[in-house]
Amino acid sequence: MSNFLKGHKITELLIASPKGDRLEDVRLQSGLISYYEDVRDSSIHLEVDILDTSGKLAKLPVRSGSVVYLAITHPSGEIRFDENNPLVISNIKTGTATATREVYTLILETPGAFNNHTTRVYKKYTGKIDTIIRSILEKDLKIKSTRIKTLEETSNVYSFMGNYNKPLFTCTWLCPKSVPLVNNGKNSGTAGYFFYEALDGYYFRSIDNIFNDAKKNKNNILRYSYHETVDALSPDNNFKLVSPPVWKESHDILEKLRMGMYKSSNWFYDIITRSPDFQNYTFKDSINKQLTLSNEVENIPNKIDTYTSRLMLGVIDTGTLSAKGDLTTPQYQPLFQSQGIARYASLFSQTLSITVPMNIQLRVGQVIFCNFSKINKQESDYGSDPSSGYYMIKSLAHKFSSRGDFTGLTLVRDSYAQLT
Repeated sequence: MSNFLKGHKITELLIASPKGDRLEDVRLQSGLISYYEDVRDSSIHLEVDILDTSGKLAKLPVRSGSVVYLAITHPSGEIRFDENNPLVISNIKTGTATATREVYTLILETPGAFNNHTTRVYKKYTGKIDTIIRSILEKDLKIKSTRIKTLEETSNVYSFMGNYNKPLFTCTWLCPKSVPLVNNGKNSGTAGYFFYEALDGYYFRSIDNIFNDAKKNKNNILRYSYHETVDALSPDNNFKLVSPPVWKESHDILEKLRMGMYKSSNWFYDIITRSPDFQNYTFKDSINKQLTLSNEVENIPNKIDTYTSRLMLGVIDTGTLSAKGDLTTPQYQPLFQSQGIARYASLFSQTLSITVPMNIQLRVGQVIFCNFSKINKQESDYGSDPSSGYYMIKSLAHKFSSRGDFTGLTLVRDSYAQLT
């Protein structure tokens, strides 16, 4: 079995001159290479450390705006940015300089991140939100169709003016306004989407269906486990944590109360009817729709959701340019805006950080299963700890270095299993 902890090979690392008329091979001068993606970030990012012993920084010269071609092979997959999908230098972090070498870091982005700052959306958009986002990507940002992956259909239709906003900002702004189709039933979804760029392209996905799809494909979900001892000959080493897991946030009741997760009062002003709209939202009412995996149940403290912990004021953005001044959706807007607020708050209220052997096949928005054992229990008890269960990858970082190849994951989930 291939060893995911090592084995990467940089097959191409070319930096173009500012005019694009020359290419310089800097594979032998490269150091640590870091790759980042996040479900709340509309662009991927890379950092490449360069140990320059021949003065390429000034001779080529290496400048922001130059194109970079990168290809890395690894037993788990390949990262490739070529002529069809290049990288562009957005910044150069200079480090140390001596008489014999210069050390600096190239900050790299995909072309969409640059086009986002030189393009504005200004016209009227009307229709399904996923269709609108596809139009923005293809027509405004000039993203190739091969880079547009999953744009999940929404149940609601929306009308708005671009107002000269940046395209990627507009796509992200539409996420909490989007209501998914779940199980082909228009009334079963709760608001809340993610728009992000991954290694293979752009995604627009609902929180509901990320977990619903994982539920349907439980047998194919990658499973990672943590062991205090390591068997060097085990064929499962590629899916074992290489360091103890770290819970950054866990059961912070005060933070959940501040965010209005359990119960919130939402006061909206309808700009069409010029009247207020009051919506009380209780997380308990949506729990069966939101927590779909295994036997995970939100352990709500007794009576903590009796009273409202957060009061939110807002405007009902019903799409004032629509013919009837309303939003075509099976759920009226104050309800799903309240749902969306609690949905995001619930998902990000608990985060777990783990480091695993490099796996280029992992993507943000993907669900994995993590196995942890109870304290002072035998290996046969793995999976019995309440922390074990299904997690969504919120962000990831691949690190390629001479010391080994690792992937750092930040994971989130809706709840811990009910303590018994």
